[in-house]
Amino acid sequence: MEVLQERETSTAERDDRLIERLRLGELSAFEAFYKAYRPKLRGFIRSVTSNEEAVDEVFDDVMMVVWKKIGDFEGRSKLSTWVFSIAYRRALKERGKKPEVENNDQVEETAPSEEAMERALEAGRAKDRIQAALGKLPSDQGTVVRLAYFEGLTYRDIGAIMGCPQDTVKTRMFHARRKLKAALGGTLADWI
Repeated sequence: MEVLQERETSTAERDDRLIERLRLGELSAFEAFYKAYRPKLRGFIRSVTSNEEAVDEVFDDVMMVVWKKIGDFEGRSKLSTWVFSIAYRRALKERGKKPEVENNDQVEETAPSEEAMERALEAGRAKDRIQAALGKLPSDQGTVVRLAYFEGLTYRDIGAIMGCPQDTVKTRMFHARRKLKAALGGTLADWI
């Protein structure tokens, strides 16, 4: 428990320093912020929009909002909660604008070993099953699962991002878990 509190404190302190540097307009701070948030934020945006072509556009919009509006950040939530909240709303807006496009074109540059191919195939099947099951969930339930399991956010933070009470997040998670268990078999821990 103490280690978790120390980690949260150090993260909060690091975020506070980063926020101050961003408010001062330091490009190096923005670069560090960009690099830290890019992978997880793009993955989250992709899961909400389901439109690969929109991911970079939404991500860039979010980065622009952070750069321009960091002075408006009041610190009532964690920095990550504020950023994911912006991303969630932008991704939902984008999802309503454009038709979803599926891109399955993949190019293999080198020939992997048979063992590597089998591992990749099995991992790909599991990932495909999880993605398919998540894709069948209502959007709000899928978002709750992604934010909790893939981003490690608390129910309180998820509620702040999605603009709903913490109890609503818990209810959505309960229903999502039940549906995922039925779709995947076993327990959710077996898959995530």
